[in-house]
Amino acid sequence: MRYFQFLLNKFVICLLVFSLSGTVTFAQTSAKRKKEMVKEKKKREKFNKKQDKKEAKEKKKAKSKKAKDKKKASKDKKKAKAKKKKAKTPEQKEKLAKEEAKKKEQEAEKLAKEEEKAGKEKAKAKEKEDKKEGKEEKSVSSKEDNEEPDNKEESGDTLKKKEVKTKKEEKAEKKEAKEAEEKIEKENKAIEKARKEKEADLANKRKRGLGTIVMPELPDSVYQGAVLNTEYLSREKWFTNLDSALAYPDKVYKLSLSNINLKSIPPEIFKMKNLQVLNLSHNKIKELPPQIGNLEKLQSLNLYKNKILYLPKEMRTNSGLEELYLGKNKLFSIPIWAGGLGKLKRLDISGNRLTPLEVDRVLKALPKCNITY
Repeated sequence: MRYFQFLLNKFVICLLVFSLSGTVTFAQTSAKRKKEMVKEKKKREKFNKKQDKKEAKEKKKAKSKKAKDKKKASKDKKKAKAKKKKAKTPEQKEKLAKEEAKKKEQEAEKLAKEEEKAGKEKAKAKEKEDKKEGKEEKSVSSKEDNEEPDNKEESGDTLKKKEVKTKKEEKAEKKEAKEAEEKIEKENKAIEKARKEKEADLANKRKRGLGTIVMPELPDSVYQGAVLNTEYLSREKWFTNLDSALAYPDKVYKLSLSNINLKSIPPEIFKMKNLQVLNLSHNKIKELPPQIGNLEKLQSLNLYKNKILYLPKEMRTNSGLEELYLGKNKLFSIPIWAGGLGKLKRLDISGNRLTPLEVDRVLKALPKCNITY
């Protein structure tokens, strides 16, 4: 009996020791967790306070700017009224009208510059966000690899689907580029055939003694420098190589440099004064240089599927544009001066980063234009 009592006492003592050690470890872990939670709360509170301060500063700046603008506008109105009262002769009235027109132009230029700056800033912010998202996706993928095999199989399926989509998109792009090249080749062949047939007809008529009756074609000196109609442009040859175009720069009316991985527009293009159709689609162009305004006879500009962030103000001089393709770029806004392109018949702004409000503004600015968005 004494032996059994001794064993029972030992068993009870072991149970007590084990329970005490478990309670101690649980208390330690709970204390650590509480400390971590307190630290996280403090970090969040600091971050929220910083954000609140930034928002308050931005609101104050915006209010101060609005107040300053209102004061300036009121002062300008008072000055204009005073000048109108003083102006009695028609000469003085004309001077006042010219001054007001200049002020409006300066305000429009300021707005255009501000929009360009805002577009650049938005583009930079978007690129930073894209980079951050890429890093987060990499970290998430590494975490998923460490998890159970079922999750790995699911993530593998999603990655395969994405790869299939990208491959399909690449195939579609290649098909589009090939179709465009084939169309250009067919047009060039048809133009060459038509010219050969004309030359053969003229030769036959001259042999028969009808050469004096047939009217000859206009020489190049008269033909050059004119803005051609669609019928005459369809007869002109497509230049698909920059070297061949530079050999005859005054005779280049249609130029196609698509799908060549161009990162910028070659400056030699801006020396082609008679250029009226320019195709630079499926490249990697990020900016349009201000020299684009030198091409005053441009009727069609194709910049489909590039990386353009904003449009320069010098494009206002391209007032003869009838077709402008800007689909699948990185545009955040369309500038105000685009409403001055009154001859625009087709405008493609699909696949960009434009808000619905921006699209509505473009639709109102160009009511007669056929716009795809």
